[in-house]
Amino acid sequence: MTGIGRRRSSYPGLRALVLLPRSVVMAVLAVGRRRPRDLVAGIFGVGLGVWAWFVAYLVVVGFLRGPLYGFVVPGPYDDAWGGPSLAGAWAVHAAVWVGVAVAALLMWWAVVVLADRVTAHVRGERRTAWAVVVATVLLVAAVLFVWLWSRQL
Repeated sequence: MTGIGRRRSSYPGLRALVLLPRSVVMAVLAVGRRRPRDLVAGIFGVGLGVWAWFVAYLVVVGFLRGPLYGFVVPGPYDDAWGGPSLAGAWAVHAAVWVGVAVAALLMWWAVVVLADRVTAHVRGERRTAWAVVVATVLLVAAVLFVWLWSRQL
């Protein structure tokens, strides 16, 4: 089990998106070996991995509505951000999308660092106490965010 998490990629987005399947494997192996601490780490990893995939979904939606705004939303653009011209609306939506993409990369980086800290004991390292508390708060906030976001649709 110590092999999970040792191989590190320098791309936080990729590591965040691979977190979900890795954590599922960790949780399944922990159940088979009857290791409750590894199971808890796997469950936290699954939750953080689902959050990372949700952020990826938001990036795709942002891409479709940002740089491709003129193709996604037909005119007129009188009430659009940056309107009334298509060029202004496109520029403003593309700029917002770039900001969202940067925020998503930072979010993925934070998820990877947090998952590394939560699963440190699996690699034989000392786990910091704050990691489990922060992961719990983040997962509760993520569930609340997804629930509230789905209500606005």
